[in-house]
Amino acid sequence: MQQLVLGYLSTLKEIHTLGTGKVNKIISVELNEFYVETESSKAKYLAGEKQQPYDSIPESYILEVWKTLCEQRTIHAGDLQKSKGRSSFLLALFSKLPFVRQTLKNGRTALELIEYYVSELPESNITFVLDFLDEVAAGKIHPQTLSQQIHDKNLQRIKSSYRQGLRLLGFIDGRFNVNSEFVDQYRNSNEKKEILKNQILKLPYFFMVNTLLSAANNLNMSEKIKAVKELGLLVVRNPIGGNLMKESVGDKLSRNTVSWLQYVDLLDEGITENSISMDKGVRPMQTVNKSTPGICYSNISLIKKALLQNSDNILPYPEIMLYLKKNWTNLNSTNEDIKRIVDLALYAPKSYFYEVEEGLWGIKDKIDARLNHIYLYMNPRKIPLKISDMKYRLKVYESDDVLRQMLLSDIRFSQIENTAYWVLSEWVIINNYVYDYIFKSELLGIDREKAIEKVVQFHKLDKEKVIFLPQFDDRFSVFGTRIEIKRTLGMNQIQNETQEFEVPVEISEEVGRLSYKIINFIKESKTEVTTNQIVNHVFNVIENHPSFSIYSEAVKDLLEAVLEINQVEEHKWIYRNEAPLLQIENDKKVYYAVKNSLPIIENVKELLDNKNQADTQSYKNAIHFSRYDTKTTEDKLNAYHTVSYYDRVKGYFIIPKALIEMSVLFRQSNHGKVTIQHEEYRYEWNWEKNANKHYFFGDGVMDFFADYLIEPGHKLSFEIDKQVMYLIRVHKVGFDERYASEQQRYLDIGRLVEESKSVNKSIFSLMCETLAVHPSGMHWTTLQDKISEKRSTTKNTVTNLLSRNECFEQVEGKKGYWKLNISKLSRYYINEENQEMIEPAESEIDSLEVDKEEDESPIGVPIEEELPDSFINDETETAVSSVELNELQQLDTQTLIQQIESLFSKIAEDELTFKESISEVVQENFIHGNISAIEELYKSVESNIKFFERVRKLENERERKNEE
Repeated sequence: MQQLVLGYLSTLKEIHTLGTGKVNKIISVELNEFYVETESSKAKYLAGEKQQPYDSIPESYILEVWKTLCEQRTIHAGDLQKSKGRSSFLLALFSKLPFVRQTLKNGRTALELIEYYVSELPESNITFVLDFLDEVAAGKIHPQTLSQQIHDKNLQRIKSSYRQGLRLLGFIDGRFNVNSEFVDQYRNSNEKKEILKNQILKLPYFFMVNTLLSAANNLNMSEKIKAVKELGLLVVRNPIGGNLMKESVGDKLSRNTVSWLQYVDLLDEGITENSISMDKGVRPMQTVNKSTPGICYSNISLIKKALLQNSDNILPYPEIMLYLKKNWTNLNSTNEDIKRIVDLALYAPKSYFYEVEEGLWGIKDKIDARLNHIYLYMNPRKIPLKISDMKYRLKVYESDDVLRQMLLSDIRFSQIENTAYWVLSEWVIINNYVYDYIFKSELLGIDREKAIEKVVQFHKLDKEKVIFLPQFDDRFSVFGTRIEIKRTLGMNQIQNETQEFEVPVEISEEVGRLSYKIINFIKESKTEVTTNQIVNHVFNVIENHPSFSIYSEAVKDLLEAVLEINQVEEHKWIYRNEAPLLQIENDKKVYYAVKNSLPIIENVKELLDNKNQADTQSYKNAIHFSRYDTKTTEDKLNAYHTVSYYDRVKGYFIIPKALIEMSVLFRQSNHGKVTIQHEEYRYEWNWEKNANKHYFFGDGVMDFFADYLIEPGHKLSFEIDKQVMYLIRVHKVGFDERYASEQQRYLDIGRLVEESKSVNKSIFSLMCETLAVHPSGMHWTTLQDKISEKRSTTKNTVTNLLSRNECFEQVEGKKGYWKLNISKLSRYYINEENQEMIEPAESEIDSLEVDKEEDESPIGVPIEEELPDSFINDETETAVSSVELNELQQLDTQTLIQQIESLFSKIAEDELTFKESISEVVQENFIHGNISAIEELYKSVESNIKFFERVRKLENERERKNEE
């Protein structure tokens, strides 16, 4: 209401004070200030006494007056203590509000609120009032004797509300006598709405509301309804008892008031709950822009078409929202915009829809038997009809409004927006397909039937269901049977240039589930591939469909996170065989762990900046110094793995390469077991070599994950035990948000879809896998359908498993929706009979064709973080003497000697390389006078120097003994 008042006042240009009539000109309203020019301020400006010819009045002053007026209902200048010096202007300003009038208070000029009565507001929707008028005109009912004719108290009350509407419109008087002359004038007129508009504007309350709303361009329809309700609660009284209107009454009467104004086109934006039954059905959220031509449906019709997707004609609420988002041409509408429109349609008092159960919606009257003959007439002929056509051709005797209500409530019929025509909901309008075909084929024109045939064949459509309507589409020109198109930019091109929009999470997840298909399509193409081609090929969505831009953006978001895909330019992609490389020293390859993450060298951004600035010498020095950083040498016996979404769901993961190189275990065979210790607990993990990769898997992995609530992004450190050969210590050493990011999760979802096709699993396991690839959640009925595709199940089984296992959680704000809590996923679960069960972990590792590449990272899986090569320190010497020596001791004496000589030889080479590198760094830093860097360097490599010295002494001792 406050915004409604401010919006109206800001449209005023000239105000005369109430006492003296002096002129106050409102120059502008901006930045929460009203800029006002008076004769006095202008004179002072001309005399050089002021820098501007106007004064500014803060919006806070105006809001304070508004607050005082609402509280006191009658105010004069003395009540405006906080705005002294401005009170004359403010009183004059507020006197312009259409619900405020001038009066006297204690003998002084004052303002007071004008009050109205509830009897001046409509108790019913205007369409029902007009239907009642038809009954009265036909003599079926008499307004004066309702109680005598209708004995049902509820129906009597409803009809009384219709009668009150007729009184407001002037068709009957206060004693309920019919004004027959006026009724006949209205019924015989071709300008019925104009007559109704004039009558409505004669009513003081309607005139006042319309005056305010006409200036409320800053408010959407929902906000206007709310403002009108607040206004009604402020100025409308109940004549019985004299109290102000109650909120419960105000809600209904205010919505009816707005719908009446909308019906006669005094309001032309948005939709109200009661406006669903208006002349144009449900108005679209925004009129279709001429730059995005094509045919669209009214919102009611879109919801009906969404329900037709399901064999039972019911859908969860979020899926209805998603369908509308994908089929609206106004892509920059937010989820809140869509929710508001859908809510208004579903929850309207006279809604055609109802909640079947727990967030599932259906249509009240699926099929109206009275319309069967219309359906049977239209279906074979494939022609849209107007209501007048139906009445003329098919002898329908209901009134236009009644027939419109019947069509809206029957799921079989849909209305083409901005027209009076109706089609069958089951028909597929192929205008976009035909336009796309002619445009891409570069045809000047084509025979109508041939175009339909080509489209049906190419897109594999049901010819019995398609309909082509060029007469309703500005993009087409029709010359007899020949069709031509007007070559304008495609819808998606215009929208991409002019609109910003959000990609629904459900679309991103759908793209993720098909990520393998997308990546393979690019890979197999061998050349550059555009996003358009991907969306066409993988999702069968053409450029002119409203959802094309949504899919295009979602595909782009996905591919930007795929290491194997290179973006050549905007929306152009090509496959490459290796992950992105960062050239640092001597062409050494340093891999990113995740796209946009940092390599092991922690100051890499600074280094790259230096490199880009051509500071080559400093760059080399820093690189050499980083290689021998103490942090690197300390981590020599540790390998790292960051758990991905894929790892967590499947319960197994690739063993870090560094761990394989450090432990003899993984070189003994292609499979085995190892003891893992975390804190004081130990687990037995299986390992296996498969497709040139080593994996950890098994019950122990799943138990470890569940016990410690491991989630995607947890970084694990693997430490080789120096004394116990088969023991590896695992620690949680941090959390990497990049691995838990949405895009990485979507890539993993694609892998999960490909690897979760086995049906020999429990219902619980299938539910976990299904919800894992729908992270935002799924309605339990949809989940049941998905599970039933693999194993027969029942509603009770699914709902019991959902409610009894803590790894399943209800989605907040989505009735009937459930999601998987990945951190609580375990192989232990409670079945539908409340018994504890154990689901064995993966017993073997799936081998995907895409995993058989030479590189270390399968598609969509981050390359493991490998520590840079470093020289062996004190701890490494111990590792060689304990772990490696166990293996060496099994060799014969001659082979053992050869192995030791080879090891000494390698260490000697490393020492030489080490000294050369140190020498280069020292020399470069000495030239630049950086003595402190040299000192730090020697501190960091001291342990390495001592190690080489000990090895050299050992080698010398061995040679001395050999000579003896």
